[in-house]
Amino acid sequence: MPGRSRPRLARGMNDEADGSDQDHNTTRDQEDTMDRGAIAVSTGAGKDASGTVTTDSGTLANVPYSRTSRCEREATPSGINPEELLAAAAASCFNLELAARLAAADHPAHSIRTEARVQLVKPGGQWTIGAIRLHCTATVPGITESELLAIAHEARIHGPIAHGLRPDVTLTISLETAR
Repeated sequence: MPGRSRPRLARGMNDEADGSDQDHNTTRDQEDTMDRGAIAVSTGAGKDASGTVTTDSGTLANVPYSRTSRCEREATPSGINPEELLAAAAASCFNLELAARLAAADHPAHSIRTEARVQLVKPGGQWTIGAIRLHCTATVPGITESELLAIAHEARIHGPIAHGLRPDVTLTISLETAR
């Protein structure tokens, strides 16, 4: 908004202190935290509700969302919806966690592709997230399917997004042969 300053966020573990923020006192505990965010602005009510979302990184900048983009299948989508954002977060978080765990086990991945599906259910008339389903295909030279499965399930359980949300996050995984 014009004339309004953006709220300051806590410095993340990858940010460097430059001394320009005199109100910010970094302690050892704060260095082990990250704060990531987004701002959503909406207008309208009910079926006419719509707005934009912008992430701190600027990767999403004034991306439109609406009740229509959330609840109806459109031939030409008018915007993103919260469930797609959650699916994107779950898939990318899982990939990063899996890649780190594979590397730590001396099995660096050649590639990891994960599709996340967010299932919405309406028990008792209230929409809720029933499950998040991850479908992963990975090319990991020198690993057995059972080793990959064990490491992938650890990544599924301990990734920050899945750990924070705690819905029923299920996983299917396939090992591809490197070409």
